[in-house]
Amino acid sequence: MIANIAITFVSLVVANVCSALMVQAESRNRAHLAGAFEGGWGLLYIIAAKYTLVGINVHDPLGTTIMLVNVFAGNYFGAYLGTKAGERWVHDHQDLERDDRLAETEAALALAEMALRELDGEIAHHHTYEGHEEE
Repeated sequence: MIANIAITFVSLVVANVCSALMVQAESRNRAHLAGAFEGGWGLLYIIAAKYTLVGINVHDPLGTTIMLVNVFAGNYFGAYLGTKAGERWVHDHQDLERDDRLAETEAALALAEMALRELDGEIAHHHTYEGHEEE
């Protein structure tokens, strides 16, 4: 029974990582990546289903409950880990380019603001020390 639980849990975790990455790849039009994750997801779910069914037994309600909790946990942790991994590794190339341009624009704006502050300081200094006192 412990082997069934372990195989089911690991299969579901990895399958759900694949599933989350597949959805993220699909939403970013990364067809080959989505297809690879879909294939992995399908195979691992078949393995998980086989060992889950072996672990469910009408004559063992405690074992069945443990297996069902295990299925929930494997799905939950896999989806969580897959979503976090996709955030980090599955990107839309157009989004990356846009983010780079946005970062460059923000840096240019910060430099322009700094230059204006320095210019205001120079103007104030000139008026204060060149006999042109501000009123």
